[in-house]
Amino acid sequence: MGQRRMGRETQQAPGAWLVAELRDPGGTPAGRRRAHNAVLAGGAQLVADLFRGAGGAGPVNRMTVGANPAPELPPFTSTDLSASSPDGGQLSGPRDVALASDAFAVEVDADRRRIVVTARAVLPAGDAAAGTGLHGPVAEAALLHQAGDGTRRLYNRVTFEPVDKRAEQELSLFWEVSFPFGDPD
Repeated sequence: MGQRRMGRETQQAPGAWLVAELRDPGGTPAGRRRAHNAVLAGGAQLVADLFRGAGGAGPVNRMTVGANPAPELPPFTSTDLSASSPDGGQLSGPRDVALASDAFAVEVDADRRRIVVTARAVLPAGDAAAGTGLHGPVAEAALLHQAGDGTRRLYNRVTFEPVDKRAEQELSLFWEVSFPFGDPD
């Protein structure tokens, strides 16, 4: 979790981590990545719009993956993840998964004065012979809100060393997002 310096005081800042686990059909681990993510400008706006009840705001209800391992740089304005990377190749197949409200758990960590939201998203295994399932270099992931009209607003983006996903493999992504609370004194 990050901290922000404010004068002589230190205040906790929101933070998030992702763990991505790739498993073969028998459940054998085939790859694992852990990375810190960046909240995007659109994600901060989504939270602000939720506060004020603005139209177009809504819960994080999807997770998506992409192929670009380049980290987000200020001003953090990504609006989608790329299906291809100049050096890494092309992702094929479904890159999104819906997240129901029960995909999230919320815990109060009173000792560290933070609320921790965890989520698990699974891109299921497909059938390589039938040409189903995501395959290719997965190097980034994001949580997002998708409105009923299809409008998408990314909350965050995380990049990591690519994992080459085969269609018959399952990819599980575990998110941990923390929100600090309390007086910094």
